[in-house]
Amino acid sequence: ADLLRCQGTRFQLSELEASLRSEALIAQPSLEYQVVRPDDGPAPLEVRVEMATEDPAARHQVAERVAADLKEKLGVVAAIEALARDTLPRAGYKAKRVVDPG
Repeated sequence: ADLLRCQGTRFQLSELEASLRSEALIAQPSLEYQVVRPDDGPAPLEVRVEMATEDPAARHQVAERVAADLKEKLGVVAAIEALARDTLPRAGYKAKRVVDPG
């Protein structure tokens, strides 16, 4: 479940998470994200991530840095969707990080 395949590349969810954790506006106060289950086609990897800023310019800059980091480290093109805090659903036990499209 933690191994993903996108654009012909296989990677662990933990590798993606490491890139997200490198950004303070994403990692603090807690890291909340979802990955839309890729189909291994050419489409960008969709990542939804909560950010601790309401500034659209700052959100855009962070999303661009994360996308560039994922391209460099994992070799995949990613589309980062910056969301406000408390947007993604919370689970009582373990967060559902990979979700089906839709």
